[in-house]
Amino acid sequence: WNIMLDSYSKLAEVIKPDFLIITGDYRHKKHNTDYTFALKFLNKLVEIFKINKSDVFLVPGNHDVNDYHLRNEIITTINESINTNPDIYYNYMNDNTTDLRNAFEEYHSFVKQFYGDEVNDDRIKEPASVINVCWKNKLNIIILNTSLASQGKPEKEIVDIRTLSELKINK
Repeated sequence: WNIMLDSYSKLAEVIKPDFLIITGDYRHKKHNTDYTFALKFLNKLVEIFKINKSDVFLVPGNHDVNDYHLRNEIITTINESINTNPDIYYNYMNDNTTDLRNAFEEYHSFVKQFYGDEVNDDRIKEPASVINVCWKNKLNIIILNTSLASQGKPEKEIVDIRTLSELKINK
C-alpha cells in the first residue's frame, strides 16, 4: 500500500482528477476482516489528490461480502436456476432476512465511515445496490454491485439487471 501511495503521490503531480471511482475489494476476508486499512488508504488518496469525498465513488467487491443466514443455500438455488430463470436472483432482493444485500452490512458501515457527513445520497443509503449518481450535473455514474451472489467465481457473478433497467438517468 505504501508503494501504491507513493506512486499516487507522483501521479498527483501530473494529473488532477475531478473524481475517483474505486472498485473493491476493500478488505481481504481471508487475511483482514475489517476495513481499517482501507479507510486509512482512501483517506490518504483523498488527501493526495486534493479531492472531496463527494467526488469519490466506491464499488463493492466479492471480498466485501459477509456470510449471513441462508447465504449458501440462496446462492446454490440461484446458480442452479439462473440459466432457466434469469430473474431468479430477484426473489432474494426483497428487504427481508433472505435479501442478498444483507451480506454487505459491514461494507455499509465502512462506506458510512468513509463518507461521514460529506455525502448523503444513495451511496450512503444503498451502497450495495445498483445506484445512479449524477455527478455535478455533468455525468451519470452508475455503480453496479456484481458480487451479490459471487463466491469468488467471476462466471457466477450476478448483476441486478432489473434495478439497473429501472434507474432514472439525469439527462
